[in-house]
Order: sequence, then C-alpha cells, then structure tokens
Amino acid sequence: MPVTSPRVNFRLLRTVPLEWEDGQDLLLALAVRQLQERSLQHPLEVVAVTANYTALDIDGLILADATAGDVTITLPTAEAREGRRMEVKKTDASANLVVIDPQGTQTIDGSTTISLTQQYALRGIKSDGTNWWLVSAIGNATAL
Repeated sequence: MPVTSPRVNFRLLRTVPLEWEDGQDLLLALAVRQLQERSLQHPLEVVAVTANYTALDIDGLILADATAGDVTITLPTAEAREGRRMEVKKTDASANLVVIDPQGTQTIDGSTTISLTQQYALRGIKSDGTNWWLVSAIGNATAL
C-alpha cells in the first residue's frame, strides 16, 4: 500500500483578479498571484511510495521504494505547467525498477519512459509546457 501525501485532496489554486470588488490593493493581488505561481514551480511536498503512483501538482520529491516490485511514477501532464520541476528517487537496493512515465505521448528528453535501476538514483525533470526535460541526474538508469 503506498504512503501518500497528507494533502492528497489538494485543489489547484484559483486565479486572483487584478481588481477586487472590495477595493483591495492591486499590489496585494499581484503578490498573491506571484506566490501561487511560485508554489506550483517549487513545491515542498515530499511523498514516499511503495506502489504505482500518479504525481500531484504539489509533489516536489517522490521517494520510490521498489522492494516489492516495479513501481511506476506517472507524471502530471506537462501542458500548462511550464517551469514546473519534479524529482523522482529510487530508495531501495532491489533489482526492481522505478519507472518515470509521462502522460500520453509526452516525453522526457525524447524518451517515453525512464527506468531507475540503482539505489539512490534520481532524475530531476522540468516542463516546458509541452514535454518534460531532464535537468539533473544522479546514479544509473536504463535510459537517459
């Protein structure tokens, strides 16, 4: 059974209008909007999983334990997430794989999946709004 984020019911942030009906200051509205955008690009949520998992917008680091069998981490769609960064790390020493799988036909540096094979191997990826791009790597993988 996977251990999931305590904020699994997280809702996407609402757009803040530039002009509020109650006369709030434009500066405050811009500051709130900036914080919302930053939180999507630099989330702090760390989640540990032991089974297949679909990443959430708030996940910043996914620690995957594949001791019981291969674990697939399905990424959120790269669309409308330009600048969004996420990291996936294999925490166990088993021969089982941790597979990073983008949505549909999306890719990571042109590959349809990345499989982490070594304990503590990590891949950091970032969205360009269409696909995911490898931006950091530690340890062995079967691709990239």
